[in-house]
Amino acid sequence: MVDGPLRPLFVKLAAPILAGMLFNLLYTTVDTFFISAIDRSDPSIIGGTGLIFPIMFLGIALANGIMIGVSSLVARAIGERNRDVLSRVADSGLGLGIVLGVLLIVAGYALSGGIVRALGAEGDYARYALEYFRWILPGLG
Repeated sequence: MVDGPLRPLFVKLAAPILAGMLFNLLYTTVDTFFISAIDRSDPSIIGGTGLIFPIMFLGIALANGIMIGVSSLVARAIGERNRDVLSRVADSGLGLGIVLGVLLIVAGYALSGGIVRALGAEGDYARYALEYFRWILPGLG
């Protein structure tokens, strides 16, 4: 890693992250396409669900941050061949992910109406945004 050229190393390290982001983009695009097909004459369906995408990406960014931090510590423990640290870090990372996931779901359901209103949704837009947000929360967590 320290002896060779950096460009191929960066490509190898960035490829999984790039693939993950492309799959997130693909998911969002396909989701938007199918939601828009529900009723093409009603723009509030796609508009309401589009309001929730920033909240989804906030959850994804939080999960990616935890993943990057924990994977760095796990890689160090593997490199040091320290099974005790590896076990503690892996257990802590898994516990942290589960606790934050549950908190995200509970807070999302408890605050969903306020979040949708804070995003500026009104009328049918708010109704569809709230419905979509509540449906997607378990998967987001």
